[in-house]
Amino acid sequence: MITICGSNAGFRNGKSDRARFTFPRAICIDPRNPSNSFYIGDRSSIRYYTGDTDTVTLIAGAETFDFADGIGRDARFNSVHDLVAAPGDDHALYITDSSNNRVRMIDLSTREVTTIAGSGEADSDDGVGRTASIDFPRRATFDRSLQFMFITTKDRIRRLEVNTRQITTCQWKDWATEIHPFAIYCLPTDQLIVSCIHTASIYLFDPGTGVLTLLAGGSHDTDEFVDGPGTTARSCAPCDFAVVESEHCAYVVDGSDNRLRHITLPAQLFLTASK
Repeated sequence: MITICGSNAGFRNGKSDRARFTFPRAICIDPRNPSNSFYIGDRSSIRYYTGDTDTVTLIAGAETFDFADGIGRDARFNSVHDLVAAPGDDHALYITDSSNNRVRMIDLSTREVTTIAGSGEADSDDGVGRTASIDFPRRATFDRSLQFMFITTKDRIRRLEVNTRQITTCQWKDWATEIHPFAIYCLPTDQLIVSCIHTASIYLFDPGTGVLTLLAGGSHDTDEFVDGPGTTARSCAPCDFAVVESEHCAYVVDGSDNRLRHITLPAQLFLTASK
């Protein structure tokens, strides 16, 4: 592992070794220059790093955290948790602005930031755009049609219809355990893989049927990790994962266990969904 950019905590742009971030935790590869350029979200801003010039520049936001739509430095964020680019769209970047309880979008051609959904209230009311409430949005993923975005919040998965900005709550059937979804990924079947730190588990969720299936883990009663198949495995804090579709697997960052784990996923999950 090597450092590409950043140094001490703070807010500074410029050459990579002089740039400073405050708690960066979101990154998105630039689809126009995927080999060495990406967007970085920290507490209060969206920054851009390119290896072409080895520099960090400001896209939107400022050193102070707050809420405001606007262009470039006039926009304000409070805890950028995820950055998501819609495949095939080079101009839009979607942002989960967690402590502002909103989903935002930045037009990369103009650097204008607008609020897509969320009233700012930490609640879970369905609705259109700003009439809906979103409680601490965390991670997001597009479905394969690019018509919907699925967003994890403190205790729910919300579905955003991109064109109408309608927010609805996904319901899981016959599941008594309280779920606090975190990382999320949409498979070719339009099913979702979801991690949950609260239950130390990885789930498969079908938003069409509401069926939630345990893939790995299933107990937070032990602080020890256990390798093994499916529900015999134990994990402490599956914070994030990366799916490798060509290999039918996922790599899981297990935070409290301080380990990188590997899960083999059923091959049928990688078949294209029938329409």
